[in-house]
Amino acid sequence: MRKLLLFAITIVLLGFKNESLFNKRTVSIVPELEQFNVLTIRELKLDSLSMRKRKKNKPRFKHNRSRIEVHQFENGTEWIQQDTQKELSFPCGCVVKNDTTYISTGFGFFGGVYFWIKMFEDQYYSGYYEYTDDNKPYVLNPTDTSFSRNITVNNVEEKLTIDPVSFLGDSSRLTGSLSFKTGNYYYKLTKDSLVKKNILGKMIFTCELESSKSKF
Repeated sequence: MRKLLLFAITIVLLGFKNESLFNKRTVSIVPELEQFNVLTIRELKLDSLSMRKRKKNKPRFKHNRSRIEVHQFENGTEWIQQDTQKELSFPCGCVVKNDTTYISTGFGFFGGVYFWIKMFEDQYYSGYYEYTDDNKPYVLNPTDTSFSRNITVNNVEEKLTIDPVSFLGDSSRLTGSLSFKTGNYYYKLTKDSLVKKNILGKMIFTCELESSKSKF
């Protein structure tokens, strides 16, 4: 899982060069942080599992995780999947390369989703990455004819808040929250049918900063 997460950071983020997309982040107390610091039953299980399976110097889930509330929309209508929590917990990774920090959180194996942030000094931009190994269902625009197994979508609305302790108390850890709305992307449901999709959500995250020179 850790290798998949860091691989996602490398592939999804390091190629982004569009400086015009950057917004200015804020440094402020994250109101939901007190609740976030209390692990849910599922998070306790994931942390326990990471403790049993981790190798030397590998991070714990407790210190490298996110909690995300997501609302998925298809053709403008919120899509609700029964028996699935809207608030999800994922591993989270933070990689520092030169003066830029790349944050990625999500889950994947034979398909998956990742939410990402690229942060440079007091500026940032963010987005969403989704992929599948089964077929090529994704396009960014409805007129596109070349479908792909993966899609990267920039957020069209975003607000990043970094907890001040990340700067004052513990420079090796990054903690914050991101409210976001992704841009639209399209999924081929049938041969002649495209579904317009986008996601609205908020995530709280914490992670230990790692150098891009680390071996993973």
